[in-house]
Amino acid sequence: MRKISIKFILFFCTIFLIIACQNGNNQSANDTNNCQNISHDFGITEICQKIEKIAVLGSYNLAQILSLGYQPYGFGGYFGFEKGEKITNVKKIDPILGNLITTEPYNLGNANNPSLEVLSKIKPDLILGETRNQNQYNFLSQIAPTLLFKDRTIKGKWQQDLTTLATALNETEKAQTIINNYENQLSQTKADFTEIINNKNQVLFLAGNGLNDSLFMLSKNSDLGNIFSQLGFEIITISNDNSSVTMPISLESLPDIGKQADWIFILGYNTDVKNKSNSEILANQTATIKQDWQENSLTKSLPATLNNQVYFASYALWNGLNGAIASEYILEQLREFLLNY
Repeated sequence: MRKISIKFILFFCTIFLIIACQNGNNQSANDTNNCQNISHDFGITEICQKIEKIAVLGSYNLAQILSLGYQPYGFGGYFGFEKGEKITNVKKIDPILGNLITTEPYNLGNANNPSLEVLSKIKPDLILGETRNQNQYNFLSQIAPTLLFKDRTIKGKWQQDLTTLATALNETEKAQTIINNYENQLSQTKADFTEIINNKNQVLFLAGNGLNDSLFMLSKNSDLGNIFSQLGFEIITISNDNSSVTMPISLESLPDIGKQADWIFILGYNTDVKNKSNSEILANQTATIKQDWQENSLTKSLPATLNNQVYFASYALWNGLNGAIASEYILEQLREFLLNY
């Protein structure tokens, strides 16, 4: 009787192991079937699991995930943060995006050189970065599936990147809705600006910290230029290169170029953000170049200046974030500038 019992036990154990192995193989097959290869600017990344914990390097990708309804699990900013495991004062992350963050993400340090130790420790499901992270791509990919994006300021690029990211997150319908809403906002704004623009539609974009500090122009090939083009403006350019997004310009050449402009939009930037509130950071972005413009005899004599059609905005917002959230803010501020509400 004892021998029979042992045989039965061995028999059932064998059957159990066979079934278990089959289930395991089926599970592995299912996992493989659920995998998808995501093409991005620096390679192809295989993703086989549902993405919940996203580590974000830089404000551009932060804006993208926020627009899709996701919160950062970890974040590395352009200037880094105070020491600490988590970023408790999320409003310091970004003057605009900080108001949309509801979590306390892990502190990954500087986006240019994030802490691989922290990333390994927190085990994200996905890492998002930009061109600045291309030399770390292999290391990042060993920690988690990694997507890197470049050329965010080129027209149409944020929509392309959003679609790529949404594919990885299984949120393609939501991404298309975001893009459709953006197009609808442009159409409505264009209708509202028809009488304002009329035949005065020549726009000059300038950017810099000051008039004598690496001043440059933005072209119609930029994301911002594309927004204005769709609103009915013509973007002034000095280059025949259809691919150029920015072009350097000297103060001496500004009168000849500036006299063509009905409207001038000047994007200021200042990296001195230490010990400043968000409102101070935003105000500080345009302070230097605005003062230079108001005091310089060349710029004071330009038609747009004489007609009070020179406007100052934050470079970080107008050409630094790029995406649905930034576009909405730009259109709102543009309404304030041109329609006075």
